[in-house]
Amino acid sequence: MDHRVLEICYDVASIPGRNPHNPADPRVFRFRDAAMARIDEVLLGDGLGHGLGADLEDDRLRLKFRVMDFDAAEARVGSVIDKHTLARPVEVLRYWDTDAVI
Repeated sequence: MDHRVLEICYDVASIPGRNPHNPADPRVFRFRDAAMARIDEVLLGDGLGHGLGADLEDDRLRLKFRVMDFDAAEARVGSVIDKHTLARPVEVLRYWDTDAVI
């Protein structure tokens, strides 16, 4: 069965307070955890989806969520980003994934 996945991508360099000379800066991990928790809470509360996890690559932080409706979930994620003044994502991807955990 295919699942809708909403992936929110951040440029690691744009994360507030991050030390550009420390690739393992704990602020990146705190930002990841806080953003995942806030977005997951809103999606779960509205019955729109839930978190699948996050991947940290060289220059990108990718937060992944299984969603029921792309448009509704993206609108709610936008409100969380604005309300909590999270860094602006560089891209938001929508795709179908047969391997997404339910």
